Amino acid sequence: MLSRIFNNQPLMKGFWTVFLVCDLAFAQIQPDTKAIGGANLPTSEINIFISNERQALEALSSGTKRLERLCAAPLKPQPERPTAQDLSDLRSQIQDRSQRIGASAERSVSLTQFAVTSARQDNQQACSPLNRMKSLFMSSPADLLSCDITKRQLELATNLNIAAKEWFQIHEERKRLFGQLILLESNGCTRNGFAQRMVQAHERSLAVFEDQALTLFENALRREVPTSGNKP
Repeated sequence: MLSRIFNNQPLMKGFWTVFLVCDLAFAQIQPDTKAIGGANLPTSEINIFISNERQALEALSSGTKRLERLCAAPLKPQPERPTAQDLSDLRSQIQDRSQRIGASAERSVSLTQFAVTSARQDNQQACSPLNRMKSLFMSSPADLLSCDITKRQLELATNLNIAAKEWFQIHEERKRLFGQLILLESNGCTRNGFAQRMVQAHERSLAVFEDQALTLFENALRREVPTSGNKP
């Protein structure tokens, strides 16, 4: 039955549309301003990055679930089964990139969490009754605004930390879904090379942006949340 489904061109077009929607994600000119954790992100670059990562994951998850439902039915054996070596090579490819991107995502979480801690300390100090009392006797308007400034920096750091954590979670879930696609192919549910094509579609659409994601977070922290502390 499933073989007939995959030979049905209109239906297969629908499957590929679901899976390859990530190819179109970065073609959008206007950024998606959907909020993260109830607050807008401080930079449009990170906003766009997280939004597109989320959309691509949703498409991959939806397509994988559809395949799992179809594969629950009795399958007509595929004429050619994938070799164990082919799928093993794909697993190694996914694992190698996953380790590198995972380390970058973890670093982003660590940096933004450190920024939250530093910004919170600065805010507590700036907004303390003693500091407010001192500011009343200072002539510089900037000193009078220091409490509001540090409060805003704490908000920005918190939003960046939420975004970094979401990126890490997206990365982990996508790795799991890729593993599921390999399993479906090894069971004869999809044609040979299907999982590989999904991975390649991801690479074409998102890899170059993921490689730069850590720099995006570092630049955002440097620009939006300057703190007196050192990096972890």
